[in-house]
Amino acid sequence: MKNKGFTLIELLAVIVILAIIALIATPIIIGIINDARDEARERSAELVYSGVENAYTQTLLKSNKTGEDITLNEIAQNINVDNVKSLGSFETDAETGDTMYVAKTLAELESYEFNEENMEALIIVTKDNVYCGVAKNTDTKTFDVGCATEEDPELFRYVAFTDEEYQDYVLLNKSINYDN
Repeated sequence: MKNKGFTLIELLAVIVILAIIALIATPIIIGIINDARDEARERSAELVYSGVENAYTQTLLKSNKTGEDITLNEIAQNINVDNVKSLGSFETDAETGDTMYVAKTLAELESYEFNEENMEALIIVTKDNVYCGVAKNTDTKTFDVGCATEEDPELFRYVAFTDEEYQDYVLLNKSINYDN
């Protein structure tokens, strides 16, 4: 009676071949996943910019104000982007002088007004953790929008707008001109 089956050497050869295939395929698959995540974050940044642009336009149309008179708080009230997780701002505490990050979900935003006098920037956080900042620049008469992947809000305020050391994190830097 002859035994049918594979020898130990044949089984080991198959295992070695499968291991080599796995070693070759794993970095390729990880690269594809990372590229897809990066592209999704870039699309989120573009979506936020479009949302800010739309909010600015809506605010302009709803009120009889000029672009110069529109506030970040009014833009925050008109933001309507599907993938936004929260809106926030950096505000300076009047008593202590400390700068703090204040974040609100879209539901909380309806009854909340950011402290416009002490507001450095409006921060928009998407569901895939893209951090976008909107700042009003009265010198250039623009609303500057910067988006980055940096997840530390304290560090973020420098990332999107100024610090070249962190430019690897930046996904988008655009401006909306309000000079009428």
